[in-house]
Amino acid sequence: MRSPEKDDAKAEPMRGMRAMTRAWIPAAAVALLAEVASAGSIEIRHDPASCVTVDRYPRVSATAVPPEQVASAELQFRGNAAGGWYSVRMAAEGGVWSGVLPRPIRTLERFEYRIVMVGTDLATAETAAFAVRVADDPAPCAGGPHSSVAVAAPIVVRVPAGAPLVPPVPPGFSPAGVVAAAEPATKSGSTKKWVALAGVAGGVAAAAMAAGAASQPRPLPAGVPDIEFFGSSPNPGSVLSLSRDRLSVSVRITGQSRFSLDLLWRIDLLGGTGESACAVMFGRRTINALRPQVVDLTSGLVPSGSCGSRFDVAAARLSILIEGQVAYDQTLVLPYHFEP
Repeated sequence: MRSPEKDDAKAEPMRGMRAMTRAWIPAAAVALLAEVASAGSIEIRHDPASCVTVDRYPRVSATAVPPEQVASAELQFRGNAAGGWYSVRMAAEGGVWSGVLPRPIRTLERFEYRIVMVGTDLATAETAAFAVRVADDPAPCAGGPHSSVAVAAPIVVRVPAGAPLVPPVPPGFSPAGVVAAAEPATKSGSTKKWVALAGVAGGVAAAAMAAGAASQPRPLPAGVPDIEFFGSSPNPGSVLSLSRDRLSVSVRITGQSRFSLDLLWRIDLLGGTGESACAVMFGRRTINALRPQVVDLTSGLVPSGSCGSRFDVAAARLSILIEGQVAYDQTLVLPYHFEP
């Protein structure tokens, strides 16, 4: 016969996880959840979602115990159990960590997600993988995670190794409102990229700008702003003429600074494979100390010659240098059709 003390000892870890379970989760999954989510020094508390509404951005939230031990958190998701994990960063507000997922589309019946947190001691805790049903009607999902038809800022998604950057979401999710996270280029890599720009454009001024940025690398000065994608004009999906039209990409700049800064930018318009640039844009701007501000980046379109005179692009890679250092490097989902 088992002793009551042993039964109480085995039941104790589950008491703190009660808020994380739902009746639809199998008992084996509940046991795994109790074991894994409290790994290291962090215990993740989360109410799993049973379903989400199609064509809406689901917001997933969680808390941790103790809250001060969490250094970072991310929300991982995939279209099926065999796929790689895509991830978005979670932000903390009032002790609650939240992250927004891309919109599931009607072809997706269900997907999986999990929450991963890293402690200040570098120990990692993660929940079990939760299976979520995608519903056409929001009524069955009432009481589930908050969702919205639009997002205030692009969702930055980190794709798993080997997955394409375009689109930056697994099958079954819409890339609308999503950009792919990209690691900053190395110093040598940024030098090669900007020198290559001069070769494509064939301009002496562009070559001088690239050489100046590459030959005098300096640490980013204090007060370098935060930069985020803000939109593009004309709207994605438009038809543009290479000879007559101009494309404008806007970025929002925040952060305090007492000084103006020189900003050197380049946009590679990527073909359907996401590997080669069909055209490029580049330029230089001086940004003043007033923040926040929205800056439009626009110039003539310079075809690379590798995609012909008519082509489609699926994405644009925006790179920004400040004081010779990479300050922003992201691949954005920006589809356009180009004519001569």
